[in-house]
Amino acid sequence: MAEPSLRQRYGYLPAVLVMVLEAAGEDAMLRLVSVCGGIRLAIGRNFDEKGDLAKAVGVEAGRRIHARLVADHILRFDVPRMTRTLEHQRRARVLSLRADGVKIAEIALTVGTTERAVYYTLAGARDTVDDRQMVMPI
Repeated sequence: MAEPSLRQRYGYLPAVLVMVLEAAGEDAMLRLVSVCGGIRLAIGRNFDEKGDLAKAVGVEAGRRIHARLVADHILRFDVPRMTRTLEHQRRARVLSLRADGVKIAEIALTVGTTERAVYYTLAGARDTVDDRQMVMPI
């Protein structure tokens, strides 16, 4: 089965996030959005190892992102919040960890949420109907 496209995975992605994704990968993009979502970052012409970008994604990923943005003359940009995407990623991570047998408390710590939220996510996953199931006529 073919891997889903960026559009299928995230819906609309702002151009700056596409550049971040291409430069440093999906994990760095998601970290940037989760840490800096909703704020404007100014990166300057020279990379700052102690700046907000490096703090959010790490020094190496920050260097790659900085080089890509500076090459396109982007020195300041707004980081979108992407709330739905982050929620979807968190839900998928919770389900994956639980399928691997990880305890609820450990999942909550790993994902950065409460145990109650983990239980809620797992219960919601059980309540979803499998649309592949056939409906028998009456």
